[in-house]
Amino acid sequence: NAKSVKVIKKNVSLMSGAKYKIKGKVKKLKKSKKLMNTAHTGGYKLRYRSSDPSIATISKKGVISAKAKGRCKVYVFAHNGVRKTIQVTVK
Repeated sequence: NAKSVKVIKKNVSLMSGAKYKIKGKVKKLKKSKKLMNTAHTGGYKLRYRSSDPSIATISKKGVISAKAKGRCKVYVFAHNGVRKTIQVTVK
């Protein structure tokens, strides 16, 4: 019952070795209803995935760690699969 995922920044530029915490929210389909149980997602409302972990990795809590120069995408997923993409550039 998540309608969309909202993130503050859609483009992040980091130096190698730097970290950035993603600030995101889940927008509900109906405000009067609660979100589904997050037990199958490890208790987190949002899940994260990096398109190239050799450039940037992401923790379960949403902290991006820049590893090497390049560009990749980080996907922020709600529990039902709705996602938002963040472009990460490591200098």
